[in-house]
Amino acid sequence: MNNPNEYDIEYTDSQFDAITSTSPECIFVGGIGSGKSFALGQFVLNEACLVGSLGILTAPTSGTLNLSTLPACKKIWSKLGLVQDIDYIIGKRPPKNWGIKPYSEYNGNVLTWAWGSYTIVDGSDTYDAHRGTELDYVAGDEFRDFKDGAYEMFQGRMRGEAKKAIGGDYRMLFVTTPPDNPNKVQDLISERVQVIYGNSFENQHNLPPGYLVGLKHSYDEITYRREVLGELIYSGGSAAYHAFSDQNIVSMPFMPNAPTVMAWDFNASAKKPMSTGLIQQIGSKWYLTKEFINKNSNTDEQCQVVLEFFKNVGFNGTLVVTGDYSGFRKESNATRSDYAIIELYFKHYPSFRNQTRPTLSIRDRVSSLNAQFCNMAGERNFYVDSSCKKTIEDLQKTRYKENGTTLDDTDPERTHPSDMVSYWAYNWYPSDRKPIVYG
Repeated sequence: MNNPNEYDIEYTDSQFDAITSTSPECIFVGGIGSGKSFALGQFVLNEACLVGSLGILTAPTSGTLNLSTLPACKKIWSKLGLVQDIDYIIGKRPPKNWGIKPYSEYNGNVLTWAWGSYTIVDGSDTYDAHRGTELDYVAGDEFRDFKDGAYEMFQGRMRGEAKKAIGGDYRMLFVTTPPDNPNKVQDLISERVQVIYGNSFENQHNLPPGYLVGLKHSYDEITYRREVLGELIYSGGSAAYHAFSDQNIVSMPFMPNAPTVMAWDFNASAKKPMSTGLIQQIGSKWYLTKEFINKNSNTDEQCQVVLEFFKNVGFNGTLVVTGDYSGFRKESNATRSDYAIIELYFKHYPSFRNQTRPTLSIRDRVSSLNAQFCNMAGERNFYVDSSCKKTIEDLQKTRYKENGTTLDDTDPERTHPSDMVSYWAYNWYPSDRKPIVYG
């Protein structure tokens, strides 16, 4: 089982190196679709073949683990000939006919292999719960998003009884797309830690036809280099909207008959402005044609301002609402949510609807907007009217914090107009919709 060539599968060099690495700790850094998940799934299977072994399959959160990592591994195991409930079970005690005991600390988060090995399935965000667990191996997905301290804790738990009994080597394999702060990987490089780099093109024989070419239209240059080519690019302190330039600033005033999206950022406070933008589709391109950026405002007042503007210009186009997902929450001292208030003011417009989904990552939201400003193929699909001066200034000045993952909002006026626009981009053209790749 330790030789991946036992299977009739064409491996990339980086996959093979990650699966067969003899280093105690290995990190596989690769672009999306580079086959990282396959390498992780086979690594777990290889390690679990030692009867009586105990390992952990983990991801940044339990949600990520259950929605992405575990389903990918299950499909990989199926490709390798294993059948759930025959060769392994998840979240249940083993059937009596298997003739094996359940994991002694069984709590439902355990994958049991039919031959008598066990894999804990849990998010790294609860790593403290495993401080007393002695592990034979660790398999971690999307290491870049691990909670601080998780990696070090797992290091300290590599003393499982199964490996000890045979004098075997304890193994840790983490796979990840390149982190925004390369130091998260580079600081770990040592004699114990092997870092393997891969890119999406290595594995293109397992990707849908035209997939990698399509990503040139979905990503801006920097995101493409990081997410597809697998390059370590440091974002800390850099401009968030690096693809925005003077070429994206045009003269395009509001068109009363054009399809319109009303985008919202609800930062209503004495210091943070309430931000609303009217984004219109004209031909095949999109334009921010009007901004409403007001301090000391609230949703009711902002709606009144926008509604008055609509009446003055004779707006009769279709209207869709989007923005910060938190607008669906009803505050304890409020009778209606922000979006409920907006609906009361604007539901009479043709085709009125709300198109808003949760934002899972600031990085993905920013990347989605950058790709509309200028993608890797050199296409510009989103423009800002020159009258939207506050939004333009915000797009030019918003930067990442030194951690490279969150935006610097030290200035209370910063980030909100650009957030408003990026919510639209994330809901219409999300950059985080990626296929599961098995090879």
